[in-house]
Amino acid sequence: MDDKTGVISYRVKGKAIFTTHPIEKQYLVYQVGSATPELALKAAKMVQQDVSAVDLNCGCPKPFSTHGGMGAALLSTPDLLCDILRTLRQGLPSHIAVTAKIRLLATQEETIDLVKRIIDCGVSAVTVHCRTREMRKHEPAIPNRLKDIVDAVKALPGGGIPVVANGDCEGLSDALRLRELTGANLA
Repeated sequence: MDDKTGVISYRVKGKAIFTTHPIEKQYLVYQVGSATPELALKAAKMVQQDVSAVDLNCGCPKPFSTHGGMGAALLSTPDLLCDILRTLRQGLPSHIAVTAKIRLLATQEETIDLVKRIIDCGVSAVTVHCRTREMRKHEPAIPNRLKDIVDAVKALPGGGIPVVANGDCEGLSDALRLRELTGANLA
């Protein structure tokens, strides 16, 4: 920690890989990419005193992520995805939220089934990027698929957890349109 500014830097080989300030803690979600439950937990524990939540990235489609079994590759290995989330939830203090960000699967049924499995791991929220693994940013998102997911989660015992919409949300008007269309929270 810098005594003058209060900035906290996590460094590897002299290079800052994560920097924060204590005033950010209540808002800060640390997103981790991992294909190994133990390594995900190790990374999360390193920063747990400086964040309010840890998010498992199960949506990044880029080769640097997927070639190692991380990001969107986890959508093809739901058992591993859930093992990572359970390990995070069980290994972190209860005041640290654990969340997951996914992409749409090939069918609506598959996506809803995966979201339910993720919720069973004890997560506090699920973000759904409204594109499939194969789709890229220049292709329009498919937010109409989110409505059924939100409804399925709301139908769970206790009303489920927050489902956060992601994809093609560039400002307030887009956010309001997504919320109206889906009933999802805004991200």
